[in-house]
Amino acid sequence: MKFKFAGGDGDQDYFKEVFLSVVVNESWFPSEILRGKALLLRIISGKRVGEYLAITSRQNVTLEEQIARANYISVVVHAVLNPGPGFIANNENLPAIGMAVIEIMDKRG
Repeated sequence: MKFKFAGGDGDQDYFKEVFLSVVVNESWFPSEILRGKALLLRIISGKRVGEYLAITSRQNVTLEEQIARANYISVVVHAVLNPGPGFIANNENLPAIGMAVIEIMDKRG
């Protein structure tokens, strides 16, 4: 699945430029973090290519429900610090960097 970020509330070092990301599955990342069910994304365009983000639902419905209903989802965005084997899904390694409404560019995958 591919998402387009075109702005957001929060850390403008991330949100001031448009970028694309894709959902990835990594054995070291849990499907649930302190804020709830999460998707792990890898940035594939812009100045932060290769970095990871985690998104959780900003609404009272799950990410899956949002994805099924529309081509945009409302999310809380978390930077993923210290990724890789040994990753610990705590607030220190998953700081919330803002909120965004992101466009679903491709639902496959």
